[in-house]
Amino acid sequence: MQLIHKYAKAMDANEEGVAVLLNTLEKNKATVIWVSDDGETLAEITYQGIENDLIGRFDTFTFSPEYSRAWFLNQQYGEIYSADWPL
Repeated sequence: MQLIHKYAKAMDANEEGVAVLLNTLEKNKATVIWVSDDGETLAEITYQGIENDLIGRFDTFTFSPEYSRAWFLNQQYGEIYSADWPL
């Protein structure tokens, strides 16, 4: 997993672990790092249909209450995107 020039932009957690939205460079896909609660699972999740250059960078994101959707929010443009969680 290569994380050069990426840093945490936002995060959300549930009983199973923590998801960290990365602030990736333009023309990259929206990327989330998942760390399980026990620390044994680390996954990089890339959302192929959501590009930074199409919508700008996300301000934050969150899980749906039942943890089946991830919501990406772009406050500057008033846009909300949703995707399956987990993939």
